[in-house]
Amino acid sequence: MNDSTLLALAADSSQLARLPFTKLMPIRYQELSEAVAGFERTGVPLVSLRGDSLIPTAGYTDDVGMYYLASKLAALFHLSAAAAWDIFFFLMLIPCFAIGFIGMVKVLETRVAKVFYVVMFAILFVTVYLSGDIYALSPSLAMLIIPYLIRFSKSNSKPRAVHWAMFLMFGIMLMLAHLIRAHSATAIVLVFGVLLFFEKGWTLREKLLSLVVIAVGMLAMQVFFKTRYAERDAYLAKLQPNYVVPPQAHPFWHNVYIGFGFLDNDYGIRYQDEIAFAKAKEIAPNVALLDAEYERILREETFALIKKNPLFVIRTLSAKAGVVGFYLLLFMNIGLLCALRYGLNWQLEAALIAGMAFNALPGILAVPYIPYLTGSFAFAVMYGAMQLDHALKKGLLKFPKLKTASN
Repeated sequence: MNDSTLLALAADSSQLARLPFTKLMPIRYQELSEAVAGFERTGVPLVSLRGDSLIPTAGYTDDVGMYYLASKLAALFHLSAAAAWDIFFFLMLIPCFAIGFIGMVKVLETRVAKVFYVVMFAILFVTVYLSGDIYALSPSLAMLIIPYLIRFSKSNSKPRAVHWAMFLMFGIMLMLAHLIRAHSATAIVLVFGVLLFFEKGWTLREKLLSLVVIAVGMLAMQVFFKTRYAERDAYLAKLQPNYVVPPQAHPFWHNVYIGFGFLDNDYGIRYQDEIAFAKAKEIAPNVALLDAEYERILREETFALIKKNPLFVIRTLSAKAGVVGFYLLLFMNIGLLCALRYGLNWQLEAALIAGMAFNALPGILAVPYIPYLTGSFAFAVMYGAMQLDHALKKGLLKFPKLKTASN
């Protein structure tokens, strides 16, 4: 499959392939099918079968975790690519939301706040499910981990062996999530950092040691996948003397450049992958889709556009930020009013806002499509519920009691 065919599959990222139960973007479903077929034929992870050719899996991005795990799942249970994705999606969604729901209900102390959270939780769950695709990972992780990070930050326990074991697993989970979807866990790292360093009553040495343990877990997972990369490349190099190791960098400037197509403009930019590819080809006809040179060209074109028409750039970013803000307002709901009037302690405020803001960046830098923003929606729901709970606990906000008519 050449660059043009890949672009045709990814031409409209809002069009999703319908699988038995869930959704997956056509280009990702194509790559997943190839990865499952490649692993079935060779037994080597991250080798895909495209037509009659063996190629590296998902060679155009570094988000290989899903392909690796789904291929293993398909081989273990003799599943099709579609069935493997469905199971992977539900394992990513259902347990995370269920366990996280229990954790947040324990964090909230007032009945009204819990009812509010149940309603908003249900709306968020439906939104994430209908959005489908790998974008569900970010909100699932947030809903799973954030309530327990909040409880951890409020506890007075001193470091014990169980903490170091949990931190090690935490690091492994964070890196695995990043390898499945780039930066899907970065917001959680920000929240943890703020809560640990500004609220947890540990010594600086204990806090630094916890970060070291987490880093060890992340490094272990990264080394594991680096080894899989090396095995794949060695296998393909034996079969293909001219084999070239594919880039392992997540595209950034590609999405930023076409993100300026959110509003009508005179530059011919639209949020379509082929627009960026055509621009790169215009400057360097032999450039390969999403390689380092491709990203460099689009970075330079982006800065050239900023320099040429900063007002257009500001207007576009403001429009996207306005849409993102509207969505977040809906998910925070009455909690935002409580935040503006009362507010949590500054450490918790800073942690949750940092996580929410980071997960909102894809909607501002690229386009504010709902699937891109579900991670920020998850933070908004928890933030709103906690603000309402705080106001009610402090007696700062009261709901009138309903009176029943006497007989």
